[in-house]
Amino acid sequence: MGYLFDSVRTFLVLKEQGFVAPGSRMLDLGTQDFLVASEAEYRDLKTDIETFVGRPVSVPKKDFTGSVPAKRVFTAIGIDYACIDVDERPDSIYLDMNFRGLDPSLRGRFDIISNQGTSEHLVNQGNCFANIHDMLKPGGVLMSNVPCVGHYNHGQINLTLKFWERLILSNGYAPIWMALDVPQPVSAIDLIPSTMTGLDNIERLSADSSNFHILFQKQGDEPFIFPLDVIETEVGVASYRRLLTSAMIASYVQPGLMELTGVPPAVDRAIARLFPDA
Repeated sequence: MGYLFDSVRTFLVLKEQGFVAPGSRMLDLGTQDFLVASEAEYRDLKTDIETFVGRPVSVPKKDFTGSVPAKRVFTAIGIDYACIDVDERPDSIYLDMNFRGLDPSLRGRFDIISNQGTSEHLVNQGNCFANIHDMLKPGGVLMSNVPCVGHYNHGQINLTLKFWERLILSNGYAPIWMALDVPQPVSAIDLIPSTMTGLDNIERLSADSSNFHILFQKQGDEPFIFPLDVIETEVGVASYRRLLTSAMIASYVQPGLMELTGVPPAVDRAIARLFPDA
């Protein structure tokens, strides 16, 4: 999805709140660009960049108009910027977020990770968010803008509000801000991929599309806890412990990210957080 010309304003707010500053390390999920479509948008972007750094800086119009690589903009505001992708674009780090086994240099490295319409293209959401968790520093922030409703011919996965609730509760993240877009109507033909239009049993219904925007902060340095869609009061603490243990072994022990002996105490701490009265 990328960034609009005024996206630096979000980082101005995060700077005011102490979450980001010049020199902060940022990671984009996917190679991204800023869309700067007019003279007025260029002037606004230039003003925002200079406001962030607190002084006049060189923002040549020819380099900051049209489709502008995100690295160029974030470097201009003093952010130590990196991005990951599988498209092998110059200056990107090759990483498939469907799988575990992060390079040790990426673990706990970033102050802010930005997910501007990337995670919905991945099949393995669990590994994707485990990787995000592990790459964030304690105190680091995830900024995410992904489809929630509709967009049926965009990515592969739409994450529900329940997913975000379970993700936050399971990992003790601190929400900073969240919002749901006003739904935008889409035509019936947009719902069906072109390769599927020959199927006569697909009903062509119109629908609304909406994105969910969320920022939250990682609080500690615990292993990632996969959000489980179970009713805790019916499953029970023992069963929940078994589910967390098997998930942690698959996500951390098998890829060589944790020793098996570290799993029981990590699960104990998660259970104590999730079931304080148990």
